[in-house]
Amino acid sequence: MEGEYYGVAGIVNSERVARIGTGQSTVSARSFSPDTSQQSFHPIPSDVSYEIIDEDQLRNVKRSLQIRLNKRVDQDVLRSIAMELVKSVPTKYERTFIGYYLPHMEPEQNPYWATTHFNPDLEVKILGFTKEEAITVFNNNEISSGEIVGSWIYEVPNASSRIDIFKEKGKLFERRLYGDNSSTTSQLVELNSSLGRRFEKIEPNDFGDHYIVGELGELQIRDNDGLIATAIILENSQGEAEDKAGSEIKPDIDNKAKEDSATSKDTSKSQSRELSREDIARIKNYLRTAKRLIDAGAKEAAIKYLEAVIDQAPESKYASEAKNLLMQIDKE
Repeated sequence: MEGEYYGVAGIVNSERVARIGTGQSTVSARSFSPDTSQQSFHPIPSDVSYEIIDEDQLRNVKRSLQIRLNKRVDQDVLRSIAMELVKSVPTKYERTFIGYYLPHMEPEQNPYWATTHFNPDLEVKILGFTKEEAITVFNNNEISSGEIVGSWIYEVPNASSRIDIFKEKGKLFERRLYGDNSSTTSQLVELNSSLGRRFEKIEPNDFGDHYIVGELGELQIRDNDGLIATAIILENSQGEAEDKAGSEIKPDIDNKAKEDSATSKDTSKSQSRELSREDIARIKNYLRTAKRLIDAGAKEAAIKYLEAVIDQAPESKYASEAKNLLMQIDKE
């Protein structure tokens, strides 16, 4: 359906995802439609892996797959993965739709990074930053003066950008840097919010577009209807752009724990507090992230997320799951 992208949680409206601060970008998705019947496909490199995180079939008419990659790859590798997935089952479907997420992306919060759709011919599209664009954008350090509030990566179809929020001469600004090396700068204001540090443009729009810096340092992109997507913390590593499972995350849980220590007793008395839908979505996201960090061997980073789950939902089933994971870590 035009203007919409499908994920585990349902439809993500592309206008709402891409609207906030991306109107001046001219970046478009990179795509090509090869004739697969006449082409040979290269082996998938040994350092590239993927897993199927969701799958759905409709008789022999349609098969839909959601894939998590371990890293950014080029179009040739995507093409080879797509062919491997199609050939991995005996049923020949009329159409196969495959969407790809990177390690840091959550299906409930992010559109696909890339797609390889057989509709019926194979078309490969990279919707977020390519490997080359990521290296350029992630390592751009043009903002050298002033106080840096934070830098994040926001990947959406045709409008991916690096978001820098910084303070200069007493004023707050947002810089958006795109894959074609163009950029925009807007002045921001900081407002009070119970969710975290809230920033919005000095001239707000009718949609109520704004940012919230969450407890773990992530940048929540929101409007009047709630959460749109989440931008991840930027991490530079020795001149190369990498999506690191653990080191890119710098949670501020320790400081928050100190701030909340004075009210911990009151909190324990009200452990039966009903969790909101946003609370549950955030906590489930913490658990998923912790599991991936454990699998990647980043146990210290995983512990931060598990402790946050226990602190924020102490009497819930999520806290029980977090405690079990902590016990497993202790045994290893």
